[in-house]
Amino acid sequence: MIRVEEVLHSKYLLARDAAGCWPKPEQYDVIAMIPSVLHFRRSELWLLKLDMPIRSVFSHKFNRSHANRRTFRFVQSIMAAPHVLLIGGNGKIARLLTPMLLKKSWTVTSMIRNADQVSELQKLGEKQSGKLNVLVRSLEDVATDEVAKERIDAVKPDYVVWSAGAGGKGAPERTWAVDRDAACRFIRASVALPYVKKFVMISFITSRLEKAPWWTDEMWEKEKNTTLKKLERYYRAKVAADQVLYEESKKRSDFIAICMRPSLLTEEPVGKVALGRIPTTNGTSSRASVAYLTSLLLENPNVKTTWLDMLDGDEEPEAAVKRCVDEGVNCLEGEPYYP
Repeated sequence: MIRVEEVLHSKYLLARDAAGCWPKPEQYDVIAMIPSVLHFRRSELWLLKLDMPIRSVFSHKFNRSHANRRTFRFVQSIMAAPHVLLIGGNGKIARLLTPMLLKKSWTVTSMIRNADQVSELQKLGEKQSGKLNVLVRSLEDVATDEVAKERIDAVKPDYVVWSAGAGGKGAPERTWAVDRDAACRFIRASVALPYVKKFVMISFITSRLEKAPWWTDEMWEKEKNTTLKKLERYYRAKVAADQVLYEESKKRSDFIAICMRPSLLTEEPVGKVALGRIPTTNGTSSRASVAYLTSLLLENPNVKTTWLDMLDGDEEPEAAVKRCVDEGVNCLEGEPYYP
């Protein structure tokens, strides 16, 4: 392997040989097409060294049909494989999401708070094509945006997934510290770091300030007087973080904020789903399906900032994600801070 020190702004890369000559089409051994956004991370790109020594890398357009297709796919997977920082890595959804991402040959850094969980979590990375790192850090001591920024910068992920939370359990101070304050600080830090391109927040379906236009008044009143009243502290923390995610995401045109909003979580396997503007909040959401939808949204190159409500339903997850992305579905409508 050889480190690429400079990459010119181009969708295509081709290596010259030691003599400085472009290889003939049938000799293309190191070749890759990469997303243009990767030029922001010049010092972290790598190319595979095969039969010819590599002196330097320059922009060069080529006829893909001439390339060694096997080598092309292999090098492309190395260069384009994203790195995901998974915050709250020992949670149930996170533990389901981790092997899904590793199976794609992605790198996952799982942030957890308890060192006793490391060995068990590392088992999720066994016999996987991707790489799993485990980082032990507490969220309760993330006192400023700078601390959050330092933690992200130590990992340098392409995507951040927030799957952490006190869930309203324990002292009130812990809910505010984790679900609101730490979440908001990691959001602001992610937006401030240009290499972070996507941020996924795992929230819940009624984390709203106002009624969704496609819900009935009776449904919203019932939710406010039952679920939201019972989980008031957690609810207030989550709606604050969700709002910050949307408002911060507008500061960068190349930053994508995704808010996944399931309902009552279950242990059922991945199954069919209802995704987007759902006319009811009454239902269940398989944790495995939440994880799978998250992986699909992270992988989709056309996804834009979106809030998606989710229940178990009758649509295949792949079709549901494609529909929501193609149609630009966004469940933020009705919120006072949404245009």
